[in-house]
Amino acid sequence: MITFPGAQEDGNDVGVAFFPADGIYDRGGRRDNPAEAEFVRLHNATTRSASRSQSLVTPAFK
Repeated sequence: MITFPGAQEDGNDVGVAFFPADGIYDRGGRRDNPAEAEFVRLHNATTRSASRSQSLVTPAFK
């Protein structure tokens, strides 16, 4: 996947990455996924603390 703008094309800290999270979306009830939300929270906290000088975007798809 190529993202725009793409100042750098290679490296572990550029572009978009997919991280599968265990969890099931509660389609008929609360319409949430607590396991996925916790995974995203922990991943973002870890990533953010490792690189405070860069932006972090978390896209969500429905």
